[in-house]
Amino acid sequence: MKKITFLILASTLLFTFTGCEENDNLSLSETYSEMELEILRLTNEYRASLGKDVLEMEETIWKYSKEHTLYMIDQGTISHENFSDRISSLTSKIGGGAAAENVAYGYTTAEKVVQGWIDSDGHRENMEGNYTHIGVAAIESSDGTYYYTQIFLNKN
Repeated sequence: MKKITFLILASTLLFTFTGCEENDNLSLSETYSEMELEILRLTNEYRASLGKDVLEMEETIWKYSKEHTLYMIDQGTISHENFSDRISSLTSKIGGGAAAENVAYGYTTAEKVVQGWIDSDGHRENMEGNYTHIGVAAIESSDGTYYYTQIFLNKN
């Protein structure tokens, strides 16, 4: 299963990549986008500046984030629709407890969407929460608008 771990040590970002051992409905050619990895980096940089633990990108959470982002694009609006069902299904697959979700659209860069979440009390609280893992999806719709979903999960 593809896994990316991010650790911030003395301002150095270390990447650990492991190969995909099973398909699990994910094409081997699919990978995290540069935008998704940048959102993850900026989120972890923000958390580290507050003395919070960095979050680990988790493939299954990413899949749920991606699925919800595609749903929002299909609906043409952002929402937290079916959040409870999404988290219930997710935790039944991989375990975990507390969860939260940030969504957004229209931002053109990772820096702008992360700053937008930081500037919003509720979104910032989610980013600062007691979570261990994250899934980040950033998808451009056919009209050129980006839609975003971050799902946070505490797997402890």
